[in-house]
Amino acid sequence: MEWFNREEEDRDRWEVAGDYNGEKCPKCGRERVLLCNDKKRRCEKCRWCIEDEIYDGRMPKG
Repeated sequence: MEWFNREEEDRDRWEVAGDYNGEKCPKCGRERVLLCNDKKRRCEKCRWCIEDEIYDGRMPKG
């Protein structure tokens, strides 16, 4: 059942992700910022959450 739990966790992480907004990440400088379903902007590459100013482990590392 461990594989099921991992699959479920991965799905939960991806559900947070949204669409790219063309913005550059203030931490890594890449244009990989997503506007997520919870209305927070997160970098897909380094996982930086712009609103919370923390690295957000809920994002899948790209």
